[in-house]
Amino acid sequence: MQLPIEQVIVHRDGARIRRVGKAKVENGQVVLSGLPLMLHEASVRVSSESTTVLSVSLELDVEGIDRGPAPEAMRAVRQLEFQVALAEAELDAVQEQLALLNEVTPAEPSDEASVPTAERLLAWGQVDEVFAGWMTEVLTSHPRIVQNLARIREALEIARNDASQVSGADAWRHWVPTRRAIVTVEGTGEVDIEIEYRVLGACWTPAYALHVNPDFRTGRLVLRALVAQATGEDWGQVALALSTAPMVQQVDAPTLKARRLGRAQPISRAAWRPLPSDLESLFPIELEPGAVPRERGGRDRVEALDASWSDDTVAALDTAVPRSKRRARLAPPTPPPAMERSSRASSVETPQSIAFSAPSMDEEVMVMGGSTPPPAAAPRKKQGARRRPEPTPSPTASTDSSVIPKALDYGSLRIADWDAAPGQRGRLTRQSLTDQALAAGVPAAAVRHVEQARWTLERLSKEVAVLPVPNHHSRPTDRTGADFRYQMEGRADIPADGQWHSVSLVSEALELRVQYRLIAREDPRVFRSLSATMVSALPLLPGPVDVYVGGRLELTTPWQGSGQDSPIELGLGPEDALRVARNVRYREESTGLFSGGRRVHTEVELTVASSLPRAISVEVFDRIPIAGDDSVAVSLESAEPTASPWTGEPGGPILRGGLRQEVHIPPGGESKATLHWHMSVGSKYEVDGGERRGN
Repeated sequence: MQLPIEQVIVHRDGARIRRVGKAKVENGQVVLSGLPLMLHEASVRVSSESTTVLSVSLELDVEGIDRGPAPEAMRAVRQLEFQVALAEAELDAVQEQLALLNEVTPAEPSDEASVPTAERLLAWGQVDEVFAGWMTEVLTSHPRIVQNLARIREALEIARNDASQVSGADAWRHWVPTRRAIVTVEGTGEVDIEIEYRVLGACWTPAYALHVNPDFRTGRLVLRALVAQATGEDWGQVALALSTAPMVQQVDAPTLKARRLGRAQPISRAAWRPLPSDLESLFPIELEPGAVPRERGGRDRVEALDASWSDDTVAALDTAVPRSKRRARLAPPTPPPAMERSSRASSVETPQSIAFSAPSMDEEVMVMGGSTPPPAAAPRKKQGARRRPEPTPSPTASTDSSVIPKALDYGSLRIADWDAAPGQRGRLTRQSLTDQALAAGVPAAAVRHVEQARWTLERLSKEVAVLPVPNHHSRPTDRTGADFRYQMEGRADIPADGQWHSVSLVSEALELRVQYRLIAREDPRVFRSLSATMVSALPLLPGPVDVYVGGRLELTTPWQGSGQDSPIELGLGPEDALRVARNVRYREESTGLFSGGRRVHTEVELTVASSLPRAISVEVFDRIPIAGDDSVAVSLESAEPTASPWTGEPGGPILRGGLRQEVHIPPGGESKATLHWHMSVGSKYEVDGGERRGN
């Protein structure tokens, strides 16, 4: 039974998949197939509202989802590759014939005695006539074969490009193995089942679209995103959510020491302890594979078991457990993987590992993945251990695609049964995908294809993690404060092709306020800035914004985003419908007959003309000189409209001498703004800048 994907939560380093549906119970179990090969085993969660889930186990399904035909694009690639091989062989044959014809010459006499006869000389004269037809045919077919080969190679490149657009699920469904979950439940009939798991190979980046009405008073902001995934399964009509939090994050709980008043307390024992040195004594000879158990009474059997244990073990059992209940305490408590590994290093012989050589990949893998995995060394002989050894990883391919530390990868841990080889029984070991395939009964030759699939999917997931983002885009990163999850309105289709796909998440109505600002002494253009507040308090991440005015794309600009409760502030660039003219007039006069001082007058006249169909207000900013000496005085004589002091943007540097004027412009009209100030200086000073004082 394959459950449909209901919800996908894409994190910045992977995705969390939730499948929901009804399944039929057979012999108290529900088999959920079609799970991706690269899912993280420890993340699997199964629940049901209609029954009780007793246990869950994962198995490798080498049959995969189905064994249907390959996609048409990949079949076209294989056919064109075969045609290319035929054309290249035909071209090689023609070139060999040309080389042979060029080498055909009359044989020279071996000695002076072998003089050619008249008949032989006549035959030499007819060589051109004999080879003329052959030469004509070869010379005619050579350019035709070359042109045909070039045409087929061009078609092959186009077919390969088309095949690269095929999703991973479509490309690999007919040959890649999957996983299945065996769920033991209570009850019969049909039950509601929900399974959730994590998988790598997915990422996203935010983007926005701002739609502004022609009156520039209302609009809407659309939260968009680019999503890419190469998990090996397509996401069709899923409820999509995007999260800024990492999918896997290791958080260690702090160790708090108790502080008590009174008598000293004994030191508490650690919760975990290493395996005992005589662990093998817990598995007596009677439980060895092939051993015949002896018939005894209960007490005699316990005494026989005691005889195979060490004195320390017997003393510990006598102290902690009554002899009548000793059979229930044969298995020691299981230590964590890190503790078990450290204790095993000194007492257990590690099984000899073998290297493997990855075979050449199928045509489907060549289309999707490119190169084949690098080969390793030749295999060596195995030791006498019962457990199958793990393959030695290749230098460029990691055998563990998870970001979970190996010591904490509980999903791949397996405890060896009592019939395992000595030195391995009762211990936790990590089981690789090769071990799972061998345990599932997969032949050794087919195990290599399972490793091919794992290697390809792992490489594609790593390529998605470093997939280049488009211009102005940025991936969600660690930010100060809490993480946030964006829920998409509606459903999304994201194929597993490892390419970016655009989705629209949320659309929010906005009440806009557009400001027009002008600093004519620096730039003769009027710039627009937009201010708005969203009804929903959503944090907005950095990303590009596409601005549409009246349905027409005006510009695409980068944006730094805003906080959860912060207003939206966005620059819209210059307004081409506003034209500015700035004129500066300067005059100088004497301030006294005896002092010899001067007074410098500066008049600035600014004209703003508009061709907009609505009335607007423009903020005009300017600056007057600042006196740096007591002998210099600067005074503002007049300003129209009234000028107010302006010290700069909030949070920015303080600006001295700044002035702000607000000019109201009617639809299709023009307005003026003037400033008049004078500067009085002594006879010993002069104004720096000459005639450019107003600039």
